Amino acid sequence: MPPLSVLIKPASGQCNINCSYCFYRCEDHDRGIMSPSVAQTAVRRIFAVADGWVNIVFQGGEPTLAGLGFFRDFVRLCNSYNTRSVQVNYALQTNGLLLDDDFCEFLARNRFLVGLSFDGTPALHDSFRSHSDEVLASAERLKKHGVEFNVLTVVTSELARHGGEVYRFLRLRGFDYLQFIPCLPPEGVAFGESFSPSAEEYGAFLCEVFDLWISELKKGIHVSVRYFDSLLKAVSGAAAELCFMGESCINQTVIESDGSVYPCDFYVDPQHYIGNISDGIPRLYAKSSFFTQKSELPKVCKECRFTYLCHSGCRREHDQSGKSGLCEGFRRFFEHAEPILKRYIANKK
Repeated sequence: MPPLSVLIKPASGQCNINCSYCFYRCEDHDRGIMSPSVAQTAVRRIFAVADGWVNIVFQGGEPTLAGLGFFRDFVRLCNSYNTRSVQVNYALQTNGLLLDDDFCEFLARNRFLVGLSFDGTPALHDSFRSHSDEVLASAERLKKHGVEFNVLTVVTSELARHGGEVYRFLRLRGFDYLQFIPCLPPEGVAFGESFSPSAEEYGAFLCEVFDLWISELKKGIHVSVRYFDSLLKAVSGAAAELCFMGESCINQTVIESDGSVYPCDFYVDPQHYIGNISDGIPRLYAKSSFFTQKSELPKVCKECRFTYLCHSGCRREHDQSGKSGLCEGFRRFFEHAEPILKRYIANKK
């Protein structure tokens, strides 16, 4: 078995806020809180095959709704079943509203990497998610307890028009690890509708934020914008780290709170159900092979000189032609950023 990366949804689609653009809420997922027996089965199955290292990521909905006790018990189970002493990397994606001092102390002690959802500025955040003051207070608590965290920002159509303002605010707050992901429209809906950015808006956003990021990088200030970091590696000839930039999809092994398993967080639906965690990881991997290979690239992608940077992007972004619905935005961004990155790489040698 290769090193494992497992995404666990301990509270399924339950959430304590009502984000207007949430695709998981729109799919009406709610399978309750993960029971102790399902958690134990998941941990037992993970460490039956884990070798070298394993990433365990908790996501939702809002995973902290399972309660601090759930996470304490889960880590205890991992310590008990990890008889081969493999490296375990924990991560948590959260809206931050339940991160009190006790929770932050636990996260620090167990070296969790936290992804904190915050949409750019208080005004933008509150227009889609609410509670910006509480989220920023949670960020300060994470800092106080020494928890490593990054800020994840969902790029809606509205936010895409404020790229510079968003980047400057996040930097002003001392956030050095950033992620920007495009807001996905519902299945069958085109980008540019239902809160999602159009290709033009997303491309312009990437260009504006990139210029601020590369300006700092040239001064020796490395702000980790995950997509730009991965793009820099791809331009230099290294393998891209992000799954949507690769030649094939990966099996995320998404474990829902009831123990059902899916190959990707974007495809937790009956058509992509591959079994129950009680079936065991090797069997589930074998059943997911239908998903992990991307379809053949459309002609427009085969003829594009930037294919090595995206390989047609995430399949969840594809339109009926098989290319990304954000394709023209990415093309505009690549035309802008690629020569700058190549010069930066050459000057560093």
